[in-house]
Amino acid sequence: GLSELVQHLSQTFLCVSNEVPRPCQQCRSCVLLLKDSHPDYCVLGKDQAGIGIDEIRELNAFLQQSSHQGGLKIVVLY
Repeated sequence: GLSELVQHLSQTFLCVSNEVPRPCQQCRSCVLLLKDSHPDYCVLGKDQAGIGIDEIRELNAFLQQSSHQGGLKIVVLY
């Protein structure tokens, strides 16, 4: 249940629609997140026992870039 909650909250924050309820499931941002290809969403450590130095380097590069969609950037650490 935790992964679903994180996914829903992330989608709510990244949704660019002005419609209620959010997330709309139809805007470009929602569709990208559902396809696991949103450029402003980063997940680390979900399929591993820990987070290695390479993942930390990826995270550092991700955080140094500006938002692609012009809004928030979300990082999920497991």
